Amino acid sequence: MASQYNLYKFNDIYDRTYLDLLKYVIVKCHNINDANDIIQETYLELWNIINKKELSDINIRSYIMGIANNKIKKHYTILKKNKDYIYI
Repeated sequence: MASQYNLYKFNDIYDRTYLDLLKYVIVKCHNINDANDIIQETYLELWNIINKKELSDINIRSYIMGIANNKIKKHYTILKKNKDYIYI
């Protein structure tokens, strides 16, 4: 079960990073629906990480952008594979 401290920490990180993450993901995706999905997946992964380990002494913006970048790559790799599969 998540502690109050983890919830507070997550909300604080979310408030400080949401707009930067939104801009970053929209520029990379060009599709608002994909961007919303990727942002949601990014913060879900962050939530799971916060509940497993301490995130002190890191640049949280860079950390979140890294998670988002991996999600974007994975998303478009899957789309490309599915598109290639459909046309074969």
